[in-house]
Amino acid sequence: MANLKIDIEQKPQGVVARLTGEAGVDEADELDRSLRLLTAAKPALAVLDLAGMSYIASMGIGALVKFRNEISHAGGRVVLAALRPLVLDTFKHAGLLRVFQAYPTVDDAIRSAPVPSAGSAAQTGLPK
Repeated sequence: MANLKIDIEQKPQGVVARLTGEAGVDEADELDRSLRLLTAAKPALAVLDLAGMSYIASMGIGALVKFRNEISHAGGRVVLAALRPLVLDTFKHAGLLRVFQAYPTVDDAIRSAPVPSAGSAAQTGLPK
Protein backbone atom coordinates (compact mmCIF):
# COMPACT_ATOMS: atom_id res chain seq x y z
CA MET A 1 0.00 0.00 0.00
CA ALA A 2 2.82 2.38 -0.92
CA ASN A 3 0.50 4.96 -2.47
CA LEU A 4 -2.04 5.02 0.36
CA LYS A 5 -1.53 5.54 4.07
CA ILE A 6 -4.24 5.18 6.71
CA ASP A 7 -3.81 6.62 10.20
CA ILE A 8 -6.43 5.91 12.85
CA GLU A 9 -7.09 8.25 15.76
CA GLN A 10 -9.52 7.39 18.52
CA LYS A 11 -11.80 10.19 19.73
CA PRO A 12 -14.52 10.15 22.41
CA GLN A 13 -17.18 10.15 19.65
CA GLY A 14 -15.58 7.41 17.53
CA VAL A 15 -12.60 7.18 15.23
CA VAL A 16 -11.00 9.36 12.59
CA ALA A 17 -9.33 7.51 9.72
CA ARG A 18 -6.98 9.79 7.79
CA LEU A 19 -6.48 8.51 4.26
CA THR A 20 -3.46 9.99 2.51
CA GLY A 21 -2.35 9.38 -1.06
CA GLU A 22 -4.20 7.57 -3.81
CA ALA A 23 -6.77 4.77 -3.63
CA GLY A 24 -6.33 3.36 -7.09
CA VAL A 25 -6.88 -0.16 -8.35
CA ASP A 26 -3.57 -1.34 -6.86
CA GLU A 27 -4.49 -0.07 -3.37
CA ALA A 28 -8.14 -1.19 -3.26
CA ASP A 29 -7.53 -4.61 -1.67
CA GLU A 30 -5.31 -3.21 1.06
CA LEU A 31 -7.81 -0.41 1.69
CA ASP A 32 -10.55 -3.00 2.03
CA ARG A 33 -8.46 -5.08 4.49
CA SER A 34 -7.63 -2.01 6.60
CA LEU A 35 -11.26 -0.94 6.74
CA ARG A 36 -12.31 -4.48 7.67
CA LEU A 37 -10.04 -4.29 10.73
CA LEU A 38 -11.65 -0.98 11.66
CA THR A 39 -15.11 -2.50 11.15
CA ALA A 40 -14.31 -5.12 13.79
CA ALA A 41 -13.96 -2.30 16.36
CA LYS A 42 -17.60 -1.28 15.68
CA PRO A 43 -17.19 2.47 16.12
CA ALA A 44 -20.34 4.51 16.69
CA LEU A 45 -18.86 7.12 14.36
CA ALA A 46 -16.14 6.71 11.76
CA VAL A 47 -14.93 9.90 10.12
CA LEU A 48 -13.02 9.32 6.90
CA ASP A 49 -10.67 12.30 6.60
CA LEU A 50 -9.95 12.56 2.89
CA ALA A 51 -7.97 15.85 2.98
CA GLY A 52 -4.82 13.98 2.00
CA MET A 53 -6.42 11.83 -0.68
CA SER A 54 -5.57 13.02 -4.17
CA TYR A 55 -7.39 10.31 -6.16
CA ILE A 56 -9.85 7.47 -5.63
CA ALA A 57 -10.78 4.83 -8.20
CA SER A 58 -14.12 3.04 -8.36
CA MET A 59 -12.68 0.02 -6.53
CA GLY A 60 -11.56 2.31 -3.70
CA ILE A 61 -15.02 3.83 -3.56
CA GLY A 62 -16.43 0.31 -3.45
CA ALA A 63 -14.32 -0.44 -0.36
CA LEU A 64 -15.61 2.75 1.33
CA VAL A 65 -19.24 1.90 0.50
CA LYS A 66 -18.79 -1.64 1.85
CA PHE A 67 -17.25 -0.20 5.03
CA ARG A 68 -20.12 2.27 5.38
CA ASN A 69 -22.70 -0.48 4.94
CA GLU A 70 -21.06 -2.76 7.52
CA ILE A 71 -20.72 0.03 10.10
CA SER A 72 -24.30 1.14 9.46
CA HIS A 73 -25.54 -2.43 9.88
CA ALA A 74 -23.79 -2.51 13.28
CA GLY A 75 -25.58 0.71 14.30
CA GLY A 76 -22.78 3.17 13.56
CA ARG A 77 -22.26 5.99 11.08
CA VAL A 78 -19.56 6.72 8.50
CA VAL A 79 -19.10 10.28 7.33
CA LEU A 80 -16.62 11.97 5.03
CA ALA A 81 -14.57 15.05 5.81
CA ALA A 82 -12.35 17.51 3.97
CA LEU A 83 -12.68 16.14 0.45
CA ARG A 84 -10.38 17.69 -2.15
CA PRO A 85 -12.17 19.03 -5.26
CA LEU A 86 -11.21 16.11 -7.53
CA VAL A 87 -12.29 13.50 -4.96
CA LEU A 88 -15.46 15.46 -4.15
CA ASP A 89 -16.32 15.56 -7.87
CA THR A 90 -15.82 11.79 -8.07
CA PHE A 91 -18.28 11.24 -5.21
CA LYS A 92 -20.76 13.73 -6.73
CA HIS A 93 -20.67 12.11 -10.18
CA ALA A 94 -21.16 8.67 -8.66
CA GLY A 95 -24.19 9.94 -6.71
CA LEU A 96 -22.53 8.96 -3.43
CA LEU A 97 -23.26 12.18 -1.58
CA ARG A 98 -26.72 10.67 -1.12
CA VAL A 99 -25.06 7.70 0.60
CA PHE A 100 -22.36 9.51 2.58
CA GLN A 101 -22.73 12.70 4.58
CA ALA A 102 -19.79 14.99 3.81
CA TYR A 103 -18.45 17.79 5.98
CA PRO A 104 -15.92 20.52 5.18
CA THR A 105 -13.69 19.62 8.14
CA VAL A 106 -13.03 16.73 10.52
CA ASP A 107 -14.17 18.92 13.42
CA ASP A 108 -17.51 19.55 11.67
CA ALA A 109 -17.91 15.82 11.10
CA ILE A 110 -17.15 15.01 14.73
CA ARG A 111 -19.60 17.67 15.91
CA SER A 112 -22.29 15.93 13.84
CA ALA A 113 -22.33 13.06 16.35
CA PRO A 114 -23.54 13.12 19.93
CA VAL A 115 -20.90 12.65 22.60
CA PRO A 116 -21.26 9.11 23.96
CA SER A 117 -21.86 8.51 27.64
CA ALA A 118 -19.36 6.47 29.63
CA GLY A 119 -19.70 2.76 28.93
CA SER A 120 -21.97 3.27 25.94
CA ALA A 121 -21.95 1.15 22.82
CA ALA A 122 -20.04 3.95 21.12
CA GLN A 123 -16.77 2.74 22.60
CA THR A 124 -14.62 1.59 19.72
CA GLY A 125 -12.61 -1.15 21.33
CA LEU A 126 -9.45 0.28 19.80
CA PRO A 127 -6.38 0.53 22.00
CA LYS A 128 -5.76 3.98 23.41
